[in-house]
Amino acid sequence: MDEILTEKNRIQSDISISYLNLQRNHGDVGLVQYQSANGDYITVPTYMGSAESQSDRLLYTLALRYGLSKDLEVFAFGNVYNSTEHSLSVSGAESHHSDGFNSSGVGGVYQVRGEDNYPAVLVGGTVDLIDYDETLKQNFYLKSGSVFVSSYYTSDPIVFFIKASYGYSKKRSNDNHTLEMGNIANITPQIHFAVNPYTSLNWGVRYQYKQKDVYDGSDVSINQSQLNWMFGTSYEINAKSIISADMEKSDTSMYSQSAITLNYSYKY
Repeated sequence: MDEILTEKNRIQSDISISYLNLQRNHGDVGLVQYQSANGDYITVPTYMGSAESQSDRLLYTLALRYGLSKDLEVFAFGNVYNSTEHSLSVSGAESHHSDGFNSSGVGGVYQVRGEDNYPAVLVGGTVDLIDYDETLKQNFYLKSGSVFVSSYYTSDPIVFFIKASYGYSKKRSNDNHTLEMGNIANITPQIHFAVNPYTSLNWGVRYQYKQKDVYDGSDVSINQSQLNWMFGTSYEINAKSIISADMEKSDTSMYSQSAITLNYSYKY
C-alpha cells in the first residue's frame, strides 16, 4: 500500500483526471386537468412518458501536500470541470454544455497512532474555501467540508483498510433562492494486495447515506443510501513517482453512475 502521509519537510503533488458518467431513466410527469362527473375540474399529476438523460463530466484536480512532521500532513487543492448532458423526453431532445471552476480548499491528516501489533489510526478533514454552485449559479465561501477517520493493518502482502467520512454542507442562498444540500456519510472498507514491490491492486465497497436536498423550502430528493463497487491499481515508476487508476460503479433505482480516476503523484 502506498504511503499514507507525505514525509516530513517534503512536498508531494497529485495531478488527477476523473471521468464520471451518469445515466438516468425516469418517468416524466405533467399536470393534466380532468373534468369530474359533477362538472368541476381536477388537476392531477399524470405520467406523460419516459425521460432519459446522460451526463459526462471531466474533473481536473491539482493537490499539493506538505509533511509538517512524521505524523502530520497539510494540503491544498483546486479543481475545474467540463460537463456535457444529453436528455430525451416527451418535449424533445436537448443538450447542455458547461465548464469552469468547481472548488478549492485546504485540509490535513494526523496519524493518531502508528501501526504495530494493532492497526494504525488517522484522522483528518477538509474545508472548501470557495466552491461554485451550479444550481444557484454563484460562488460560495466556507460552505462545505468533510471529516474522516481511517485505519489500516498489514498482513503482508495484504493491507486491510477502512475509512469512515462525513461530508457537510451549509445552507446557501442568493437574492431569489435557497438551497440546502443533504449531508453525506460514507463507510469504505478495502483490501490492498501487493502483486510485487512496485504494483498493487485494491478492491472494496463504499456504503453511502445521503440526506435529502431542499430547494426554496421544498424537498427535491429523499434520504437515500447506495452501495458502490470499487477497484483500482497503482504502479511505482520510481522512488518519486507513482501512477494509479481507480474505478467505481453504482446502480440505484433512479440512476446508474460510473467513474474512473487517473492520478500521478510526484515527491519533490
